[in-house]
Formats: sequence, C-alpha cells, structure tokens
Amino acid sequence: PPLPAPVDSAVGRAAHRLLDGVFLAQAKPGVQLSRPRQWNIPRIAGLVKTQLAISVPGRRVLERIAAWPLLSRREVVAVTGMKETQVRGELTCLLNLGLIASFIAPDGRNLYHLTSLGISYLAATRGTTASWYATGRQWPVERIAGSREVELRLKSLTVPYEHTRLTRWLFITFLETAQYFRRERMLSHHLVVWEESEARRHFLYRGQQRVLVPDAAGVYLIGDQVYEFLVESDMGTRHKKSLLQKFAVFRDYRDSMAYHRGRVRFPLMLIATSKGKNRVQELAAAIVKVDAAGTQDGEPAGTGNKADGNELHMTFLIASQADIETHGPHRPVWLDTATGQRRHCFAGFKDVPDSARMKLDLRAIR
Repeated sequence: PPLPAPVDSAVGRAAHRLLDGVFLAQAKPGVQLSRPRQWNIPRIAGLVKTQLAISVPGRRVLERIAAWPLLSRREVVAVTGMKETQVRGELTCLLNLGLIASFIAPDGRNLYHLTSLGISYLAATRGTTASWYATGRQWPVERIAGSREVELRLKSLTVPYEHTRLTRWLFITFLETAQYFRRERMLSHHLVVWEESEARRHFLYRGQQRVLVPDAAGVYLIGDQVYEFLVESDMGTRHKKSLLQKFAVFRDYRDSMAYHRGRVRFPLMLIATSKGKNRVQELAAAIVKVDAAGTQDGEPAGTGNKADGNELHMTFLIASQADIETHGPHRPVWLDTATGQRRHCFAGFKDVPDSARMKLDLRAIR
C-alpha cells in the first residue's frame, strides 16, 4: 500500500526492505490497507530509524541474543567470533537503540535479552508481526497490555535460572571445544546447530498428539560425520516418578517413528547434571527402567529395534558438570546407560576420521 505521508529522502533504499516487511505484516492476505489510522506511524518511524542506525555486526549480535537469550558478553564473543572490544561497542549500541536489555544475574553479570522493540524489528525484517514471529520461533512471550506488541516472558528463563545457565554453559562448552579442535589440532569440528526454544518435537503416538520438550537440540560435525543430539540439563530436583515420566516421552517419541523419516538413526541423548556421581547413577537407573518397561515382543531391554533400515536404538549418555568441566566434553566422561561404561559422546572424538584432517594448500598461500 502507499505510504500515508511523505517519507524523508534520507530513509532511501536502506529502509525500503524493512518498510515492505512492516506493511506486509499489517496487511491481511488479499486486503488492501487504505486507512492510515490502521498504521502505527510512530512505531514504523522507530523501526526505520533502527534500520538506519544498526550495523551489520550489530545485527549479527542481535540475532545471536535472539536465538539464545541471557548470554553474557563473553558468550556473545564466543557465538559471534568477534573481538571483545567490538562486541562491547555493539552491545552498547543495541542497548541505546532499545533493541536489547540486560538482566543482572545473581553473580552480578549482565546477561542480555531482546526487548519488545527488538522482537518487532526482527519480525519486520522478515515481513511478519511480532506475535507471529515469536510464536513461530516458539519463544516464551506475552502480549503487552493495550498493545499488539509482545515481550519475552523472562520469568520462564530466570526463575529456573541455574537450569537455564547449565544449558547455556553446555552450549558454550561444545562451541569452544569445536573452536579448539580447529585452531589447535587442525581438525574440522563444527557445532552447526544448537536450538533451545525451537527444539521441541511434536509427534503422533497411538492416535494422540504428543510433544517432546528437550532443553536443547544440536548437530555436531567431525569431518563428514554428523552427530545429532538432544540435551537434558538436570539440577537434581526431579524425583524418581517425574524422571520416569520424562524419559518415557523420549521412548514414545522413538516408538512413534516420527523422527525416522529420511534419517539414519535416532539422535543421541546427552544429559548433563550439576550433581555428582550418585545422581548420574540415579538417572541411569531411571532410563534403564523406562526402556525395560517399553520393551515388546520379548526383545531384550535397551537394544531397540530396526525398521526400514533405520537404527532405532536410543543411546542415553550422562555426565556430571564437574567431569565435563575438568576433562572436557570430548573425553570419555559420558556414562552409556546401555552398557554401564564410560565412553566418548561422539565416536569421532576417539577415532578421528580422515575427512576431519584439515589440509594446508601451499599453492593458495603463494
């Protein structure tokens, strides 16, 4: 639709794409907006101003904070690959623009998250409304009273603060492990996916719609080897009955066959607990009990079964935060619940594939 009023020429081409997104987001399919009162002109002006002010590195920082709320400055450096001085400047700019805000953690650190304006800006750049965009990314949001805008429901992240931080710590640990292997060992390691709010899986099981809600889902590459995994962060607060119910959902997800369309094997289940060895054993016992209860047709517990060439075996690997912190996630600190033995979480950590060895091309240097 045409603009309701002339726009200053300084906006120019830099804001046209964002304006298109804003108008598309406010229009219903097949309906021409013609009444200016339907447009929130001050809001649009603010978004255009933001589009002109934000830099490309600033946009990268904003996208990372959107994907993983409550990142510290050091963690922003890790996920963007930018220098700390540059990150510090971009965070200051985003704070001044009102796109992000900081949450003061119990340990005194500033942890960053999107504001309502930040959500609206990202939604506008994609041609949709803030509420639709946040819903599509499965963010915990709530509508602002008397407004069409939404904001993050921070309590869902800050009330279980230690749980949120354990998941975030594991993410950064795997990310920095991949960086270490590339930089120090000249091996091709990449953490290419780490989802949190988007990690939930909807599936149909025995005629009922079900949902699996892991704390995170990821993909780690070692050369041409692909390792898909789901993550559970355990604070030691779940009692036995709750653990059995939680792990039964994983079993039902496997048995539903929802995951196996076009895939080779079921993802690894990585469980990190903030407690010690006793908790690791308690979690392992609960998983074995659930797997045994779900065994059918006289098949031995824990072996899973095969269908259509897909490996349906569920592999649960459990490690304490202390062991991961001391030795690293690439060491054999993970307890395999099926065998009772410690092992590497990804086979490529132990047996390095030739495809992971990075070759130096001297001709390119010349």
